[in-house]
Amino acid sequence: VAGQSPRYSGTTLMGVDAWLYDGADTLQIGLTGTGYEQTDGTRYSFSQLLNEAGQVTGRSARYSVATNLGEDAWIYDGRDTVRIGLVGTGYERADGYHFSDTQFLNEAGQVAGYSERHSDTTDLGQDAWLYDGAATIPIGLTGAGYQRSDGYRYNDAQILNEAGMVAGHANRYIGTANRGQDAWLYDG
Repeated sequence: VAGQSPRYSGTTLMGVDAWLYDGADTLQIGLTGTGYEQTDGTRYSFSQLLNEAGQVTGRSARYSVATNLGEDAWIYDGRDTVRIGLVGTGYERADGYHFSDTQFLNEAGQVAGYSERHSDTTDLGQDAWLYDGAATIPIGLTGAGYQRSDGYRYNDAQILNEAGMVAGHANRYIGTANRGQDAWLYDG
């Protein structure tokens, strides 16, 4: 069983911790420590998906002192909580804000999700990704016609199967005008 529980200091809410009950013990999971806690110790981690192997996906809030800087996606792989999602240039605002989310988890521990795209303080849509158990891979359609002239693009995963194939859709553009969507399949 996976879930989350509120944390308190006296009567003051100090956030939420994600957990997994593995049949013998209740384990705290999620990202913690520097960058995931406010200076007063407040932190938020939420479990989202659980597979038959006992792997759990979720999100943890990011902080700089007490400023919320988005959320990072993660997977608890049975041993460790691992940050997943697309990171780095293009996925983080100038102020450090970053947001990734998990959408699907299969029995092999592969995860499909999305990461928001940013340039300085500008929202540039989102890219879909697949975590294959070792690395996060960007997936979806990104070539000509799938990005607006201002840099915005939008890919979304719709389903993940047990073979690690992901189907989704991408918005189509001419200039800055939306011209519908195309379906795509990532087959590895």
